[in-house]
Amino acid sequence: MKYFYGAGKRGPYFEGWQLRHQAPGGETLSLFPMLRIDRAGGTTASVRVESREGTWNISCPGESFQASEGLFQVWVKGSLFNRKGLWLDLRTGGMTLCGELRYGPFTPLKYDLMGPLGALPVFPVRRGVISMGHRLEGVLLLNGRRIDFTGGTGFIETVRGTDRPSTSLWSQSIWREERSNSILVSVERVSTLAGPRVSCLCAVLYGGREYRLVSYRGASVEQWSPAGTLIRQGALRLAVEPAGEGEHPPVRYQLWDGDKLLFDHLDPWAGYRFTEEKKDS
Repeated sequence: MKYFYGAGKRGPYFEGWQLRHQAPGGETLSLFPMLRIDRAGGTTASVRVESREGTWNISCPGESFQASEGLFQVWVKGSLFNRKGLWLDLRTGGMTLCGELRYGPFTPLKYDLMGPLGALPVFPVRRGVISMGHRLEGVLLLNGRRIDFTGGTGFIETVRGTDRPSTSLWSQSIWREERSNSILVSVERVSTLAGPRVSCLCAVLYGGREYRLVSYRGASVEQWSPAGTLIRQGALRLAVEPAGEGEHPPVRYQLWDGDKLLFDHLDPWAGYRFTEEKKDS
């Protein structure tokens, strides 16, 4: 597996990773190290931090960024993210985040989430999963507050491309029953060389089995909005919807196989984002 594609790229281009960490009590912390290349070839790096306390963005020159192609390892301005864990010393106005976490073995998908679409040049955005779930150990200090992630679960995905989707819905959740379960939902409206299209990339690990609802397998997005999404692929049906009001509502995930409900999971800490490009009136 290749972990970094940005070497020698011409702009516009971006490449980043989302590392989502969930403590045993449910609290989540997401980190987004990223590299951007503009049309003139200039580079900038950044790390975005998202928690229930707020969102912060730390920008720095591109020279402070390093990444490896053959293994997962990203270095940004004194902070390191790799297969073994992360080591953080992030500081910006109103935010400090320091400490280290150690990762257990990664849980990759059976094959690339993009499938055959990954070889086509028409897509301006490409997504991938590095780990659908791995154990966490360690403590981070966010603005002096201690968050113990020991016994929690992590998730890592990657995204790269030349242009942002005009509309997108993203959601992710990890929970434990007899086994660790994980779900990733990504629906995007993108402009391709073949014209605008809706791309669906959803992966579910449940009960030790992998389910994949994706455009190249015939998945259709019957509904998607800030109120949720409904996706069908053959006998599989996936519904995702916020179950409340506010900035961070709980999210309900339901997966059916025909008339059989495989799971009905309500996650008060799930990640859920719906963004839509605002057009000038």
